[in-house]
This record gives sequence, C-alpha cells and structure tokens, in this order.
Amino acid sequence: DLSPKMGEEAKKILGDKFIFYEGDYTKDSLWQTMSKKFQGVLAFYTFHWIPLNNYSAIIQHIHKILKDRGWVMD
Repeated sequence: DLSPKMGEEAKKILGDKFIFYEGDYTKDSLWQTMSKKFQGVLAFYTFHWIPLNNYSAIIQHIHKILKDRGWVMD
C-alpha cells in the first residue's frame, strides 16, 4: 500500500497546508485533500496508482493551480 508513503511525501512538500485523509471506498486509490486556508472550498482528487516519484510533482502542480485561482493563500 503506497498511500501512506505518498501522503507523507506530499506533507513534506506542502507542510501543514493540506491534511490528508485516506479514501473510504478503497485503501489506496482515493485521497482527499483539504487546505486549511481554503475559504469554504473543499477539493477532492483521485489518484490511481501514481508512481511515488511522480506524486510530489503532481501535488506541487495541483497546489500551484489552486494558488493561481486564489484558493490557497500563503
């Protein structure tokens, strides 16, 4: 199960900006991310078997998109 490892990798990159919850319909395919600094916005993302080395880049890309849209404040 790579989910905990991927979650830890993402936490290292994002610090406390995101809280990671394991999905409830499978053990390793759904991760919900919720920024502490969202203003009433809850975002859900589904990752299916993303290699660990690509996961951090994907999380960074999502974070940049959210920041560009003003959903994440630094």
